[in-house]
Amino acid sequence: MKAAPIFRSDILKARTQRLQEKMRAKGIPGALIRQNADLYYFSGTMQEAYLFVPLSGAPLLMVRRNLARARAESSLENVIPLGGVREITKTIAGHGYDIPGLLGLEMDVIPAKLFLYLRDDVFSGVEITDIAHAIREVRMLKSSLEIEWLRQAAEQLNSVIKEVPDLLRPGMTELELSIELEYRLRRAGHQGFMRMRAWNQELFFGHILSGPSGAEPSYFKGATGGRGINPAFSQGASSKVISVGEPVSVDLGGCVNGYMTDQTRMFALGFLPEELKKAYEAVIEIHYGLRKKIRVGETCGRIYEWASDKAASLGYADNFMGYGEAKMPFIGHGIGLEVDELPVFSARNPLRLEAGMTFAIEPKLIFPGAGHIGVEDTYVLTPEGPEALTTSPDEMVIIKT
Repeated sequence: MKAAPIFRSDILKARTQRLQEKMRAKGIPGALIRQNADLYYFSGTMQEAYLFVPLSGAPLLMVRRNLARARAESSLENVIPLGGVREITKTIAGHGYDIPGLLGLEMDVIPAKLFLYLRDDVFSGVEITDIAHAIREVRMLKSSLEIEWLRQAAEQLNSVIKEVPDLLRPGMTELELSIELEYRLRRAGHQGFMRMRAWNQELFFGHILSGPSGAEPSYFKGATGGRGINPAFSQGASSKVISVGEPVSVDLGGCVNGYMTDQTRMFALGFLPEELKKAYEAVIEIHYGLRKKIRVGETCGRIYEWASDKAASLGYADNFMGYGEAKMPFIGHGIGLEVDELPVFSARNPLRLEAGMTFAIEPKLIFPGAGHIGVEDTYVLTPEGPEALTTSPDEMVIIKT
């Protein structure tokens, strides 16, 4: 039996109309979408294609490859073949659409070579503008279907996290623990890839870090990075042996139908030094304080400022969200089809929170030479406040050796 498209036509229509409203407000009469996550969101397929969105009416999905699969996966009305990129304008005009005088492109992610070709050769004479922020704003507010998939992704992750106490043992390396958890996530249906929008940001399942490696920064734009296996992917789990008395951070994402949740839980073998226990108590106090502060209408910047001030009042100003030059000025990030969606809870960000936003809140304290202490949960913002989607117990788990 042929599988139904993952997004019904009415869902895609509503998404397109929300984008068209933003295009109308910005005076952009047409947009061309190419990036995979955006393409999936607006068309239901990631086959190699270009989606033309006019100011009004149905979009046009022009497919280079694979047409049969794109037609099976997408519920859009207009899914047609495209012979080559240079034929885009001819194809648009040939199906009754006007070539806009101003065209929006995803300028935060589109490769420079493709941008220049589209601007100078394919759409010669057409003014180009950025449509990326409008797209990200549309994707920022999640539907009930998306939230349900996020709940399922959280449960997928929860089912694996609860196995950590039975898996973690003295002499085990970070990599060995990571492999055990990755295996279980894949068995549970995880796609095995965590999408990030920011250029040169990469992520594979998440980070398993212990002791000093938990405090080691990397090129990954987060409070923690880790050593990784080698300089070619210098983040996440390494061959370091997990020792008794070290904090062990399990920071992983679940994923269902492309939608991801993010969660961090802490473990230790045998015992944890008192100063790190106190740090964990502080992290929990910050986290639960954030649950009370995050409300519809509040700004992301004020949320960050409250968390930063709270950490300072507890004596952890130097350790909050990094250490030294590696400090990161944020406390949380939007999440959905990409790990780094809007909203971003960063310093001075004026964006006001709305019901339907989904995000991960992750207060973390970094202690060079000792490790890091942190907790992270994924939430959906409701009119009553944030609802936790990730529901694993958040106490520090001390595993007997």
